[in-house]
Amino acid sequence: MALEAIWITLLPLFIAVWLEWQQLKEWGIQCQTVIIKRRRRKGKAVMIESLRQFIGKECAINVMGVNVAVVGVVEGLEENWLLVRGTKNPVGPQMISMEYVSRILEVPLNKNGKRKLGW
Repeated sequence: MALEAIWITLLPLFIAVWLEWQQLKEWGIQCQTVIIKRRRRKGKAVMIESLRQFIGKECAINVMGVNVAVVGVVEGLEENWLLVRGTKNPVGPQMISMEYVSRILEVPLNKNGKRKLGW
């Protein structure tokens, strides 16, 4: 009888603490996403200015989520998009979101002006 009374009094307390903990956890996740968005906004202007040096040059662009590098000539920047005309398959320009770009490398050329193999 005494054990049941203890459970009856402590169970609502445990539930209240657990619910409060869940709300704090969600609030922490929301704060982290706000911080990440603010950092991205600050970094976009710097990234756009640094990408302007690659316009008109042949580059290899690594895209997050896909283990493939897009190789082509960077034609321009429009807001958050990068226009690239592929060199291997020059069907038309490709638009790549800069949120998914992880790295851009200028394709190295040898002394004859051709692409180096094995870069």
